[in-house]
Amino acid sequence: MKRNLLTLCLAVLLSTSYYSQCVYTCSNYAVSQITYTTFPSGSTNVTPSFTNPFIFGPSADDGSFGPIPIGFSFDFYCNTYTAIHICSNGFITFDYQPFSWPTQYVHPTQSIPDVADPNGMIAFNMTDLDPGAGGTITYTTVGVSPNRMFIVTYSNVPCFSTPSDVNTGQIVLFETTNMIEIHTATAKPDINQSTAGSTQGIENTTGTLAKYPPGRNQNNTWGSTANNTAYQFGPYTPAPPTSVTGNTTLCEGESAYYQATFMSGSSAYGWSFPSGWNGTSTISSITSTAGVSGNLSVTATYTCGTSQATTLAINVVPAPIVSIISATPNILCSGSTITFSTSGAVTYTLAPGGMNGTPPFTDIASVSTTYTLTGTNASGCVSTNNPTTFITVNQTPVVSVNSGVVCDGETFTMTPSGADTYSFSNLFSTVTPSAGVYSYSVIGKSNSNGCVSIPAISNLTVHALPTVNAVSSKSVMCIKEKVTLTASGALSYTWSTSATTSTISVGPNATTAYSVIGIDNNGCANTSTVTVNVKSCVGINEWSNDVSSIDVYPNPNNGSFHLKVNNVSPNCSVEIYNSLGELIYKTFLHDEDTELNIESFSKGFYFVKVKDSAQDKTIKIIKE
Repeated sequence: MKRNLLTLCLAVLLSTSYYSQCVYTCSNYAVSQITYTTFPSGSTNVTPSFTNPFIFGPSADDGSFGPIPIGFSFDFYCNTYTAIHICSNGFITFDYQPFSWPTQYVHPTQSIPDVADPNGMIAFNMTDLDPGAGGTITYTTVGVSPNRMFIVTYSNVPCFSTPSDVNTGQIVLFETTNMIEIHTATAKPDINQSTAGSTQGIENTTGTLAKYPPGRNQNNTWGSTANNTAYQFGPYTPAPPTSVTGNTTLCEGESAYYQATFMSGSSAYGWSFPSGWNGTSTISSITSTAGVSGNLSVTATYTCGTSQATTLAINVVPAPIVSIISATPNILCSGSTITFSTSGAVTYTLAPGGMNGTPPFTDIASVSTTYTLTGTNASGCVSTNNPTTFITVNQTPVVSVNSGVVCDGETFTMTPSGADTYSFSNLFSTVTPSAGVYSYSVIGKSNSNGCVSIPAISNLTVHALPTVNAVSSKSVMCIKEKVTLTASGALSYTWSTSATTSTISVGPNATTAYSVIGIDNNGCANTSTVTVNVKSCVGINEWSNDVSSIDVYPNPNNGSFHLKVNNVSPNCSVEIYNSLGELIYKTFLHDEDTELNIESFSKGFYFVKVKDSAQDKTIKIIKE
């Protein structure tokens, strides 16, 4: 207890250095909430010693006790007192009058100020208490001049009608500073005072001036929140902050910084804003988010109390209230377009998607997403409600399909992937088109969500087949003769004889058809066939290669040949046969060098047969 008392005294001593911003005004008190504290209580219980002019002898209820010396001079509402009276019903008075029953004992509780008795009082809990039913009321003076304290303690004093409701608290008077403190541990109104409730506060001698904590004047509900609370009543006017600066026009929801003048000696600042603002601070500056228009206020707290408020009028431009009217459709396939309609602002931002400006807005949906809308009005204020809407996006299949190159006459098969079922622009997955360039589209569908893909394109090139030609150097040949077959129109060849050159030599013994496969640079193949006709060449007895004594020249030529035969014998003849073995010309030789003119015959090969009595000899000639 001594340690607590020493601490309190030191606090009072130190507090005097902070009064530079506190002006003494005995007719007006500043009320400030302070930290609840328990002070020393006196050992003398005044309960049995109450007096009541209507009851002879001491009373334990509805009475007063005094005068009680304070122990020092105390100024209260511009009057100086050295003694007080304690009333059983939760208050003390400085001016004792022969009260009339029952108002001096407050049945019912007063709403202060009230010119009716009692006046000049300090109320811990003015209601119908009954000290005779229990509890104690004591007083004491502690400390050393000039910092003494006079303490009145109500301890577990029950209400008259409800003895289970007890009241505990202290009234403390401070020497020199003339401060008053009321510390409440518990407080209850008497049930008979349920309409008037109970009162805590101070009132001057004439009942014309009073101060009380917020909500504690003739109120029947404040006791439920009063536990372990305390208030200070100071006869000083604490200096308010000289000014407060900051943005006076802003948008709802906008953050703003405000600065109050720093007041020397202040221990804290109290900020108050209009409805809807947020932000707290106990220093001389604050950052807050704007609600509605009104007055911002700030107070300064000193040891002597809390100042009046310094205000700043603030105009808040309401934020637009935006809404998403529609989002169509709200269930869709990825890659599809969704359209938003909005209202409430001038311009908008819809995210995600980076959509800005005026509605309607469109977006290409890719995944299920929550869209958030922000709007700006004509004053540039941004919405704070920011509605959202959730869009369900089913995944659209992504289809791929093969492309290809084939030759004319070949079949091409499209093989798509990425979906469950497919539709082809040509109805079927296989095609056999003629030479050219083609594009086919394929659409895939997901069976689980019904989403249809964008068309995938299959590009097909169909190369024409090469035009392969096969020709023979002779259309008709004789047995044992050779002909040349030539193929053209391709890059490589394969004959039915297995030869792989473009030109081959054949000597069939009978009419034969020869085929050749030609492949071009695209890998496309085509076939050509040539027939070699073979004749037996009837009418020619012998086709001899022994031409050592016969010479025909020039061979070949355009039809004028010279036949030179050595040792021409009598009756030596010359016969010319065509390729079919038909005799077309005959003459007799008289000279060793004879001119044979077959210019009138068609081009081709012919056989010259020289005959005499000893032998026949034949040689082939060619007319170009």
